[in-house]
Formats: sequence, structure tokens, C-alpha cells
Amino acid sequence: MILKNSAWIWTPYAPARPGPPDGALHGVHPQALFAGCLTALAERTGFDPAEVDDVIAGKRHPVR
Repeated sequence: MILKNSAWIWTPYAPARPGPPDGALHGVHPQALFAGCLTALAERTGFDPAEVDDVIAGKRHPVR
């Protein structure tokens, strides 16, 4: 695989454990949360989301 144009983006730490069942984000799907992050990133940096082919996301610590 050849990456002609790529970017590594390090984000601030996020909670690693699920929140309480009555928490504010309990009903929000993880994909919706991540989409919000990508939208905010596009707004802050000015890149065109239509030019993005793939996004690879992960977490720092393995699931325990």
C-alpha cells in the first residue's frame, strides 16, 4: 500500500471506560461520536472531507 498523501493526527486523551448507563453520551453511537470529531477537525483545519478516502482510528490502550 502506498500512501501518497497522509496525515497522522494525535488527539487528546478520552475516557477509556464506558460511562454510566444514565450518562449524557449513553445513547450516542460511537460512530456518531467519531463523526463529530472528524467534522470538528475539518472545520478547524480547513481540509475538504470529500478528498478523504480512508480514516483509520484506534485507541492507545488495548481493551481489558
